[in-house]
Amino acid sequence: MTSTQWDHIGRKHHHGICLPLSSILTENSCGIGEYLDLIPLLTWLSKTGFDTIQLLPINDSGNDPSPYASISSCALHPVYLSLRDLPNHESVPGFSKKIEELVSLNRLERVDYSNVLHKKIEAISLYLDRFLPEIEKDPEFRVFFEKNRPWLTSYSIFKVLKGLHHGKAWWDWEEHSTHKIDDSLLTNEVLRWRAVQYLCFSQMRKVREIADENGIFLKGDIPILINRDSADVWWNPDLFDLKLSVGSPPDPYCKDGQHWGFPMYRWENHRKDNFRWWKERVGVQEQLFHIYRLDHIIGFFRFWAIPPESHAKDGSFIPEHEHEWATLGEEILSHVVTSSSMLPIGEELGGIEDIVKNSVQNLGIPVSIVIRWAQQNDRDQSFLHPKLYSPETLSTLSTHDSTIMAEWWTEEKQASQRLAHELGLPWNITLSDSNLFDLFCLCHKSGSLFHVNMFNEILSLFPELSWGSPKRERINIPGLILPTNWTYRCKACVEQICSHEQLFKAMKKFSSSD
Repeated sequence: MTSTQWDHIGRKHHHGICLPLSSILTENSCGIGEYLDLIPLLTWLSKTGFDTIQLLPINDSGNDPSPYASISSCALHPVYLSLRDLPNHESVPGFSKKIEELVSLNRLERVDYSNVLHKKIEAISLYLDRFLPEIEKDPEFRVFFEKNRPWLTSYSIFKVLKGLHHGKAWWDWEEHSTHKIDDSLLTNEVLRWRAVQYLCFSQMRKVREIADENGIFLKGDIPILINRDSADVWWNPDLFDLKLSVGSPPDPYCKDGQHWGFPMYRWENHRKDNFRWWKERVGVQEQLFHIYRLDHIIGFFRFWAIPPESHAKDGSFIPEHEHEWATLGEEILSHVVTSSSMLPIGEELGGIEDIVKNSVQNLGIPVSIVIRWAQQNDRDQSFLHPKLYSPETLSTLSTHDSTIMAEWWTEEKQASQRLAHELGLPWNITLSDSNLFDLFCLCHKSGSLFHVNMFNEILSLFPELSWGSPKRERINIPGLILPTNWTYRCKACVEQICSHEQLFKAMKKFSSSD
């Protein structure tokens, strides 16, 4: 990694919030958080002393609400398109009615993802019926297409064929089962999906411009894996081993292991074309973000691979031998992280082997540290004090996959008592607001240069901004298929959040902690 990736960010303390875009609402939202809903957050955040917004992935994930189940490594999700900001939308027959239907879904406590997606696609279709010819003639659209031609070609054809096959997985398609198809046969429908991506990217580029004006860094998220039923796997089957699925081995938290269902990579084929696919992914992210999260960074060194029709516990590591891990991981990551000017930050959730830690450190990649899991001594399970964190790290209290601190504090009594004692905090069975406030302050004055916390957890400091129960603030429970997963919505709209004086004071306090 080169010093230039730090130069435009600055080797100083950065304070930020992390959120799924789906979780916020403004007065203009249509059923779910939208791209341009970020703009009022950006202008408000800059006044608090914070300078970073981290988004969970915003790639198209089709009918799956999980942002980590993308059907394209590059395409943005149309569900987040800001409908009210589409040019001349008032002139489209039936469009206003669709907006009204979507606005009615804003009142639900949790995001009705399937319903929102269905109605959004209907509204976008109405808009394209009227304005597709104009978009096609727009010189900026043509520039966008040429710049993104490789992935946009495969994605748009994939979306059309998937629609023609009523949503079936690509391996069940009876016709057009490969990408060797005459694009001209489907010209109009393919063009529509390219226009949708143009509209999405145009709105996110506007967000990027406002972020730059306000001195805010946007941090994206690159999931390490991708859906088997995706445009990427369909178009590039040689890059994936479809006979093996990736998961995680048994551990104290999941005794049977986890079966994620995503295909294994054929690293030897990625190597043959100089890791083109990975570099393309990063290059597209660079159009929109300043920083990016490298999801599950240990996976670049070794994956837990599960044979067909087997349980997760029956898997094995690939590569098998530990001495191969560092060589593979360093090779892949050296190609990935040097392919853009963005600063990468690796997801490291504790418990990884020293050989991986040393490789990541040698590559100069900052990693995340979750305070409750940062133990300096496995024998007595003592915690590493935040003041001792390396500067090239990101510190946080929680993640999108974890409980918030208040729930962990009660459920893991022994661990929370040790943490409280070692950090000099009082301990009670219930985490008090003052204790949580102190934990945020400790996190934001840690030795890390990045201090980024989940926005839903910060909002939980104030009853009027939160749902009143730690369990209702949960975003995702990994390994379980639940109707509540990925449907979390902030209780208050962005306008209320940005006008909340006590929250503003708390944020100012956190950002001045260093």
